[in-house]
Amino acid sequence: MTCPGVSAHHHHKPWGLVSPDRFATAEETAYPPKLAQAIANAFTQALAADGWNPPTASWEELQTNPNFAAMRAVAGRQPKSSKTPPLVSEYKHTISIVGPAQLIQDPPCACMARIKQPWNVPQGFGNSIPVIPAESQLLRISQTRVKGDESLADGSSNKPLAKLIWGIPWDCESFVSQAVAKGHPRAFGSLLPEVLRVAVEKNRTLSSKDLAELRANWFKKWVPRAKALAAQEAEFKSSLAPHLQHILKPKRLLLLKEIVECEGYPDPGVFEELAFGTELTGSVPLTGVFDPSFKPAVLTECELCERSSESNKAIYHSVRSSGDSEVDTVVFQKTLEERDAGWLRGPIPFRELGRGCVLSRRFGLKQPNKVRLIDDFSKSNINATVQTPEAPRPHSTDVIASLALALLLGAGGRKVLGKTFDLKSAYRQLGIHPNSLNCSYIACFDPVSFRCWLCRLVGRDLFIHFFALCVLFGGLLASALR
Repeated sequence: MTCPGVSAHHHHKPWGLVSPDRFATAEETAYPPKLAQAIANAFTQALAADGWNPPTASWEELQTNPNFAAMRAVAGRQPKSSKTPPLVSEYKHTISIVGPAQLIQDPPCACMARIKQPWNVPQGFGNSIPVIPAESQLLRISQTRVKGDESLADGSSNKPLAKLIWGIPWDCESFVSQAVAKGHPRAFGSLLPEVLRVAVEKNRTLSSKDLAELRANWFKKWVPRAKALAAQEAEFKSSLAPHLQHILKPKRLLLLKEIVECEGYPDPGVFEELAFGTELTGSVPLTGVFDPSFKPAVLTECELCERSSESNKAIYHSVRSSGDSEVDTVVFQKTLEERDAGWLRGPIPFRELGRGCVLSRRFGLKQPNKVRLIDDFSKSNINATVQTPEAPRPHSTDVIASLALALLLGAGGRKVLGKTFDLKSAYRQLGIHPNSLNCSYIACFDPVSFRCWLCRLVGRDLFIHFFALCVLFGGLLASALR
């Protein structure tokens, strides 16, 4: 397309020299809105043809695929409008009309603007609507062609044409009726994850006796099975790597495998990762449990090893006091406790780091009631080698609030009691795959000798599958593992 010249519907800043010594560089680098819309439209059509699903368009879709913005709305907090679809769609419906290409140059209004008066569709358009009502919004203008036997009323075929997409507005009464019928987002209890919705429903409908029997029957099935598998458990664990044998000694791994299969857990690979350890580099397997969110690796494992020698020296010499003696002491004390528990091995002299070994820094993050240990796998570039197809999203306080709201709404005036459970150091009780031990070296500050203290992790504090299992089975699974 060429510039049609400045008119009521097309205007732009001057090009070229705007003064004897200055070009309109800044103005020329910005895409005109119509060009930007055309590019976006082209990408949208190509991606849709390739199987892409556009963002959720209605609250009904969120009821089967809830997101965290929706949970905020359920909890009574106002999410950003861009994060959730409208409760009632903005338009009653959309229509497209196709006609002479000159309408691209001279449309009835600017793109994304609304017409203030009804627009009589000119003769020659291939459409069934003679009038576009007032307040309709011109959503998109694009060039198209009609091929083959299709033709417009004027007999044109295989010629450039203009395609106009209009959003037709609701009338006031219809919009209000739709909004009333939808209800308030806080009433959409089905936005809770299915496992929580079922738990709430059972607690609401079953008596205390029935709930106790339900739980007792579950344990009645699996406790005897745990005893029956004891010999096989011991034999299986003896085949594992030595560091995994120590960490997984109290775990009933084969029992877990049977529970996962019996309950229909969607990721059968969770047992292998629990039993054989988590790899710190490379591609993370697709679990089918979390939301799709592809994040590519930006570094290969070979490149990581090649750079490790210089990186290790830089990290080793960067380890120093945080400036807070309390944080330094707690970090080092917890590190020694992990060593005594068998979750890491140390101290290790820096000179013993072999070729391809990767060192990461450990430091403390002071929180209101504790100091949290942070192993910085980003600075050492270990995280840069990881490619993930999904994003694990722990339940936030908004989900907890939504759950509490669902419980209260179903309580019928009865008193609701609750309790939280925490697995002590749960994630550090899970092993690192033997292939990743070369990437599990940690450096922290020793506040006694004022030197860098090196160790090697054999247990890891990040375990995607175990988090997913805890979400699914909760306390029952944790009890079975113990």
